[in-house]
Amino acid sequence: MPIRSFRGNWVIALLSLGVLTGCGGSVGQSEFERLKVGMTSQEVERVLGKGGKEISQDEVADLIRQALTPKSGPDGKAPANAPKLELPDLSGAKGVRWGDDKKSITVIYMGDRASRIFKKGF
Repeated sequence: MPIRSFRGNWVIALLSLGVLTGCGGSVGQSEFERLKVGMTSQEVERVLGKGGKEISQDEVADLIRQALTPKSGPDGKAPANAPKLELPDLSGAKGVRWGDDKKSITVIYMGDRASRIFKKGF
């Protein structure tokens, strides 16, 4: 086997390995810690990879509601006397999720900037 062909096969194998391991297939605490509010969608994709799935507006609203609701007590629920929560205008919001039902990172964008970042399962 010529040297050139052998090197080419190694390059292809290494590139394939990078594609399999680095395209948003797995998310964890280290990726979550690299994300910051205010990042553009392109900056987020550099951390998590392309291929995030857009979530519904209802799910975006539910996540924002959970984030803004005061928690108390061992069950983590809002107190019974908590004021009624009014959500901000979410008409320009978009949510994108990387991962699966058990372990995921969800980014809520307002315009093209990350507004909220949620993790689940780690």
